[in-house]
Amino acid sequence: MGDRYTTLLDNLRQPDVVGSRQRRTLPFETEPFLQIGDKPSWYAGVAARQNDLGRLTLLYYDNEAEPAQPSHGGFGWRTKFTSLGLDTGIGDWVLLSQAMTGTTEVASTPASRSITRFRAAYLLAGRYFGDWSIAARVDLFGTHEEHSNTAPELSEHGHALTAAVSWRPVRWVRLTAEALQVDSYRQVRQVEGLAPRAVENQFQLSARFFF
Repeated sequence: MGDRYTTLLDNLRQPDVVGSRQRRTLPFETEPFLQIGDKPSWYAGVAARQNDLGRLTLLYYDNEAEPAQPSHGGFGWRTKFTSLGLDTGIGDWVLLSQAMTGTTEVASTPASRSITRFRAAYLLAGRYFGDWSIAARVDLFGTHEEHSNTAPELSEHGHALTAAVSWRPVRWVRLTAEALQVDSYRQVRQVEGLAPRAVENQFQLSARFFF
């Protein structure tokens, strides 16, 4: 839960349970963007627009990674996904939605091959009232892991609800109040002795300045 940006040369802290399982020194951090192998990743997309209906976008992505190729203490994750997005409106309301499904695979050894199937979708409705805007969003998400060893499967699923109100008194300032609730079932929590289901709530105020 949060709105932290991940930059190109950034390091991300992993949950302590992940570092402990991998016998790493805590806190354990990883680089999210690494070049592994010589194959370039690629994507292809197509979009169609109809003035009365909106814009429909279809995208396919494949990073062409080699699941068994080691690098920087990790391995390549072969990741592929298909995404379908819609930008439309009903009256004064703007509707945005996207759905995606894909897989990511890693094989540190022939006996440790793992495939995670992931899916996510959201629907957002928003409306402008002069300098004010309101928005509501529903998210659905889930993963399902399949592996060849005896380790427990670490799958998850859940949904999230978001409501936000924004005010732009001048063009270069935006003030926002946002409420978020995430209801998720995540098996890895049991490794830490926690209940697998958690309902998390967050309320935040933000001010953004545009230059």
